[in-house]
Amino acid sequence: VQPHWVFVNRGGGADGTRIFDGDTGKMKGMVNMYGQDSFAFDPLGKNFYVAQTIWSKLDRGTRQDNLLAYDVTTLKLVAEVPIPGRMLIGNRTHNLVITSDGKKALIYNMQPSSSVNVVDLEKKAFEQKIELPGCATMFTNTSNGFSALCSNGTLATVAMNGGKPAITRSAR
Repeated sequence: VQPHWVFVNRGGGADGTRIFDGDTGKMKGMVNMYGQDSFAFDPLGKNFYVAQTIWSKLDRGTRQDNLLAYDVTTLKLVAEVPIPGRMLIGNRTHNLVITSDGKKALIYNMQPSSSVNVVDLEKKAFEQKIELPGCATMFTNTSNGFSALCSNGTLATVAMNGGKPAITRSAR
């Protein structure tokens, strides 16, 4: 990401994220985002991501959940990955996180209990859903894993090593 760019979500009360050059104060562009979309940066500085839910009839109808990838230099949409299930929207910073190696997007999901959708960012494809009932608020902890706080007072840590994820839980 440009070191002096400022991303203002819903600036002035309007939908969208406006991107300003911090040195000149001039607006570089705007990305269409709505009030409940989640936003995350690629730690490698190549892309930024938006987890977005839209409905065919504005606030009802057929639901579509997608992960959108934008190029940070051109602000152009470079990928749109459909997400199965019912991803949680709500403009929370921990509903969408990118692993520290920039290879996976982790999107909090509610269908019918909590889980995490994993998107392979290199292949631009949905990879898997990891069931984590009673857990939320994800934090990346290594290049291939994350942790989540759970309602029973534990911390669930998930290691993703190319196959079935290994889940361990801390003491309360």
